Amino acid sequence: MAGQPLPKYMPELDGLRAVAVGAVMLYHLNPRSDWFSLGWTGVVLFFVLSGFLITGILVDSAGAPAALAGFYARRALRILPIYYLSLVVVTIWAAVHHEPLSDLRYYLTYTQNYLLGATDFRPAFPLLLNHTWSLAVEQQFYVLWPLVALRLRPRRLLAVAVALLVLATALRALILFDLRSPGLIYTSLPTQMDSLAAGAALAILVRVVPDPRSLARPALGLMAAAGAVLLVLIHADGLAAFWHMETWGSEPLDIPFLTLLALLFSGLLAVSVLGSPSGLLPSLLRLALPRHLGRISYGLYMYHFPAYFLVDRLIWGYLPQQDGRLEQLAPPAAKLLLAYLLALASWQLIESPLSRLKSRLS
Repeated sequence: MAGQPLPKYMPELDGLRAVAVGAVMLYHLNPRSDWFSLGWTGVVLFFVLSGFLITGILVDSAGAPAALAGFYARRALRILPIYYLSLVVVTIWAAVHHEPLSDLRYYLTYTQNYLLGATDFRPAFPLLLNHTWSLAVEQQFYVLWPLVALRLRPRRLLAVAVALLVLATALRALILFDLRSPGLIYTSLPTQMDSLAAGAALAILVRVVPDPRSLARPALGLMAAAGAVLLVLIHADGLAAFWHMETWGSEPLDIPFLTLLALLFSGLLAVSVLGSPSGLLPSLLRLALPRHLGRISYGLYMYHFPAYFLVDRLIWGYLPQQDGRLEQLAPPAAKLLLAYLLALASWQLIESPLSRLKSRLS
């Protein structure tokens, strides 16, 4: 292979994970300012990172004995334990409180993304796990993509990734004009493949070009171009429109919105890991706090929505309501703190031990 391999551990990726999960957590706080209405785009950044990391692992391990089985085993150890732990806890809570559970089968099989898209995020299941639609998209990607990536040479796989990036945009147009379902535009694997494919394409490029660092400059141009078009679309819709998928997702002009985000974030990823290590962005991403938050980002994402619910319903709901500035800031601060403490405990007690076991499988 022509390209020089990247380091196995790139601290900038943890920093980007922190940015992604922080954006989503702020979005779900429902602050009054419309400046936070685009916080959901952190999910798109997660998809780009997943496409980049997973494709890199698969390309590097192609031809190794039991590469497919090893990949599935490592992914299962990383993802399934705290997901199913959360699912069990929420299911027990729902049974005790007589909440509907008839849609549990979708969550058991990681297919809730289609259910939530079709029902406008109103399933017959507690809303505490509505945010797991993105985990279902990634899990489906983890199951299907290795069947392709381990069987094709890198340059052919690159062509497939580019084709999927284009196809996702076309599928969103089809769903909007035929099914008229903005939810499915956002939650299905085929219509989110451009984000995953953009990350995958970058992972392949850094392995086939003679000098991967040379990709940083065109990536910066890609960021600028995609960002400029996105600003035009955001200005046309208004920031308030992006709180709700059914609002901006119903606009035909916004069909390429997710693809533009994928290009923007893949450019951001390339600049972060391939640009000058002394640059401002890589230096910020390598700071201790972003790396720490990025390391526990899966737990932060998994637990933050239930933590918000716990603070709202079981803690703050029993306290007298005040209109002062401090009283307004206290509930969001309590939510973020509880989500962080749960994620930290999960990392230390569950994820980190399993990560060491995963390393033995490598």
